[in-house]
Amino acid sequence: MNTQRRAVVLGATGGIGSAVALELATDHELWLVGRDEDRLRDCAARIVGSHLWRLDLESDDVSLVPSELGEVDVLILAAGWWRPGRVTELSPADLRQSFAVNAIGPVQLLTALLPRFRAPYARVIALSSTAVHASPRERAAYVAAKVALESLLQAVHEEEGSRGTQITIVRPGRVSTAMHAAVRRAERADDRPPVLEPADFAAVVRTLIELPSAVHVPEVVVRPALVVDSLEGVRS
Repeated sequence: MNTQRRAVVLGATGGIGSAVALELATDHELWLVGRDEDRLRDCAARIVGSHLWRLDLESDDVSLVPSELGEVDVLILAAGWWRPGRVTELSPADLRQSFAVNAIGPVQLLTALLPRFRAPYARVIALSSTAVHASPRERAAYVAAKVALESLLQAVHEEEGSRGTQITIVRPGRVSTAMHAAVRRAERADDRPPVLEPADFAAVVRTLIELPSAVHVPEVVVRPALVVDSLEGVRS
């Protein structure tokens, strides 16, 4: 009988999602979830035995779980969509897309998989952002959706915790991904703040899912370490 743990990674084609998938590949049967089938196949080519689940959070029925997916031990919610702009510049379509990808879709996937979570304690790791506690100026669509995600996940944890559902919200700071590069272009800043590599963030996820089942960590903030510059001292 196959006793290998099973992990579902939403956003598996992104920088963080793919790094987490690679981290978990050593001891998990992986289901890679994303919208772009070609990128999913590229990701799967690096992970022997992984399964593909093409899912568009904006248009597909998230409740239609593949029949061959068995019990789930780990769910990673790493999908993300970001677009800069003042509130007056955002269209209704922009807001709908942000909430669909950053909040509503991930929570719908979680609720669809709840009956498949393996007892006694399945782990859910959901990516939010340190931006939820910073100014939403010119990034309101993203920040508002992440705030909604956190509220919905907190409610699910309180409502379903007796089933053994452990949900951890992780707020990463700057991580070297395509999304971060887009953010930096929008900021038009000349400084070079320290960033985490996706593999570093994946190591944090590994630590969280390996915690004893009696331990619940509701939220975690992950930032790059301080950098020591011999001429300028310590900078963050």
